[in-house]
Amino acid sequence: DELRRNKPTVWVKHGVPQAINTGDDLFYLAQETIHQSPLEAKDQLAALEWTARAMQQVIHGQALEIWLRREKILPELNTYNSVVIGKTGGLFGLGLVFGGIASKLSSEKLEILYAIGLRLGALFQVQDDLIDLAGEKQRGAPNQDLWEGKPSWLIAFCAEQMHKDAQEDLKRRLYLDRKDKTERHVLDLRKTLEENRALEEAVLELKRLRAELKNAAQEISVETTELVDDLTQLFLKPLAHLL
Repeated sequence: DELRRNKPTVWVKHGVPQAINTGDDLFYLAQETIHQSPLEAKDQLAALEWTARAMQQVIHGQALEIWLRREKILPELNTYNSVVIGKTGGLFGLGLVFGGIASKLSSEKLEILYAIGLRLGALFQVQDDLIDLAGEKQRGAPNQDLWEGKPSWLIAFCAEQMHKDAQEDLKRRLYLDRKDKTERHVLDLRKTLEENRALEEAVLELKRLRAELKNAAQEISVETTELVDDLTQLFLKPLAHLL
């Protein structure tokens, strides 16, 4: 993207090499921050170990998405879930685990927290895919995922409803190079999603994930359940008119 949160992205302002440098530096800044925290040494070590685990999951999810787009593959829903649980869920899970480490929770409860974070990542990403069509995503204009050729939850669901010839046509239109795409291409893609009820099914998926999250949080404490409920409400606020 050239815009994120309605601001120019780092690679646009400073070039791709410096954007990569900045991303690399943030990994080391994160480690330094852990070392500077007031945690005991053993808890700092646990935080570093969890950081390594979660970031490998994030990178794996991102690599899978890059592979899908490079090879122009329409994802199945299971593959899509692997992408978002990795690249988004790993980050959310790590944040929850840090809180658990600071609160001296057992390793078993840290695992539950991490699993909750993975589900939160899935919920966040499905709403992120949906809001690109049904709300304001602060990327300059709607339908940017379709312009970009992103293999979203909506695309994955839609593809699973189609026969092979229709899938090939969807794949060809989705992965058309951005410079060759026109407004008509994008509007036709959106119409295909709407005709296959992808938007309505995405709303149902969000409701299912929200119920799953509540049940998982209840395994830890009332406070965790309230926290997760607050997070899901925050994530889903832009889609309140649909939910």
